[in-house]
Amino acid sequence: MPRKRSRNKVRAIFECDYPGGLSRTIAGALQVDNKSTDETTIKTICEDGRVVTTVESVSIEKLLPVLDDILSCQSLCERTLDITDGESS
Repeated sequence: MPRKRSRNKVRAIFECDYPGGLSRTIAGALQVDNKSTDETTIKTICEDGRVVTTVESVSIEKLLPVLDDILSCQSLCERTLDITDGESS
């Protein structure tokens, strides 16, 4: 009889520090992606001036594309805020 494989979840947590209120702004933009499905859970918060994102999934194969998407969105936020800051100077 084949042994049933347990489904251990994998988790990634990444934190980024930003000056001033940028952490709150970036976390707020990323929080629209906070969700939970049978396979993946995403949670972004602003904690002590840092953006903290936790992604938990059923496999590394499911986790990596989600991380890539979130990091792309976070990078876009950073670039957008840089442009905005540059225009106001």
